[in-house]
Amino acid sequence: MKAKLRDIAQEKVKKIRRDGWLPLVVYGQKKENVNLMVNYIEFVKVYRAAGNNTIVELDVEGKEKENVLLVEIDYHPLTDLARHADALRVNMLEKITTNVPINFIGMSKAVKDLGGTFIANISEFEVTCLPADLPKVIEVDISSLNTFEDMIYVKDVQVSDKVKIDRELDDVVAKVVAPRSQEELDELNKEVEEDVDKVEVEKAKKEDETAEEGDKKDKKEEKK
Repeated sequence: MKAKLRDIAQEKVKKIRRDGWLPLVVYGQKKENVNLMVNYIEFVKVYRAAGNNTIVELDVEGKEKENVLLVEIDYHPLTDLARHADALRVNMLEKITTNVPINFIGMSKAVKDLGGTFIANISEFEVTCLPADLPKVIEVDISSLNTFEDMIYVKDVQVSDKVKIDRELDDVVAKVVAPRSQEELDELNKEVEEDVDKVEVEKAKKEDETAEEGDKKDKKEEKK
């Protein structure tokens, strides 16, 4: 990904964005932070392919190329467009710790045949490894979930021996829960109805109190 140096004292962020650039700050490896700008369209293409856990080669105009991770993206709350990005320098010879998303694959008999609901307790793993060994995604096969008692633990997940998952081995990654019985559904509906009735009673009580306060205020005004 190509980038240009940015003079934060002279180049206003709003103008940079209007001109099709995205502000980017590179930091890490005990070097000073560098303010850059990258072509917005190119950045979107690279980020879609790399995400937060793939090494990106940053080609800064007039400087040596650097390997970085795009660690944080700031988005506009209304347009959902990227407004700013942070990149972390990485040393290819030093281990890094970052998050890798989980991709669940396969089919669970407990879901297909028994009508259960698949529950993912963990959506990503924090891993430690050398940058070159960093997986883009970790696949977890759920075909071993044949009953509602079956569970997939961290120790069951297959990863390269060069990658360490930083979680307890007995942490539950995924499971399947049994469908609710009609009795449970009826009880749930009853609880919802009771909550609705309670809210309506509280609302009516507040309305009465407001009306009462209004009457008292009107009487005071009449006496005046």
